[in-house]
Amino acid sequence: AGNARVAAELGADIVLVANGGLGRAFDELELNRSLCLQYGVNIAGVVINKVQPDKFEQTRDYLTKAINQMWTGPNGEPAPPILGVVPDRPYLGCPALADVESHFGSVLLSGSDHRYRHYDVGSNVQGRSIGMSMITTDLAAFLRTMQRQDENARTLFI
Repeated sequence: AGNARVAAELGADIVLVANGGLGRAFDELELNRSLCLQYGVNIAGVVINKVQPDKFEQTRDYLTKAINQMWTGPNGEPAPPILGVVPDRPYLGCPALADVESHFGSVLLSGSDHRYRHYDVGSNVQGRSIGMSMITTDLAAFLRTMQRQDENARTLFI
């Protein structure tokens, strides 16, 4: 109810965003739609996020039909449009070095050729991390960590 209530207090329209999957996405959208109706908030559009690439067309087509059929107003008011369907890509949740630069307001001292390369920071295979830890540290902590680190670790020190 928080987003709908805040939008109502601000007199703002809202864009609903739901994660991919047909049933789950529609359930999330329907719940949020009912809250928007309760608070009198106009839904400007819908975005479906993290859709499996092989289900992209199916998800877009089905949800467009479902929303048009179920959300058309009693007096013929049009349903809100689907503004976008975003395919799930492995790198979308992974930061690039440019993101790290921007976040910390810093500049890379080296490796600028890899500025836009994305880094997996959380994958897990058979119970062990194969991702990368990103930490900020001082020199003494850096040296202690380097002494304890195993040969497969991929820690990015800033």
